Formats: sequence, C-alpha cells, structure tokens
Amino acid sequence: MTNSTEIFNQVREIVALETNHEEDEISPDSHFVDDLSIDLEDENNGIFKRIVARINDEFDIKLDMNLFLDEESENQVVSYLTELVKDEIDL
Repeated sequence: MTNSTEIFNQVREIVALETNHEEDEISPDSHFVDDLSIDLEDENNGIFKRIVARINDEFDIKLDMNLFLDEESENQVVSYLTELVKDEIDL
C-alpha cells in the first residue's frame, strides 16, 4: 500500500511537467480548470490525457480518466485525482 503523500507528490510532479507549472504552485486543492487552466471540456483532452497516461505509466495502473471527468466540477482537483490513483493501486 502506497502512502497518500507519496502518491500526491508523484501526481503533482506529473501535473507540473505537463502544465508547465512549478510544483510549489500545485496543492491538493488546485482545481484543474480554475487554477491550472486545463480545458477539461476539450474533446481531445490533450493535456489531461497526457497527465493520465503518465500517471498510468508511473504507477503501472489503468486509471480511466472518465472517472475524473464525470465528477462534479468542484471536485476536479488534484487531491481527487490522487485519491483515484490510490484506489487503483490498492485494488
């Protein structure tokens, strides 16, 4: 079982790399649209799709990005993505 803090740190690093934000600008409460300017409505979901692909590679999981995209907008934050990753690891 992996520690939630470790997972968050790895997710934050991936998000920072894909969004050109500094890691210290990304908190658990960072909202993908409002804070990180990721267009989740984009049919191609380019940046978010790359984030999920990197997460899947990094953690050797098969996270379905629709679990995140189908969530209410106010929950589309880094901590929720971290929670989904942790749940997938713990399966």
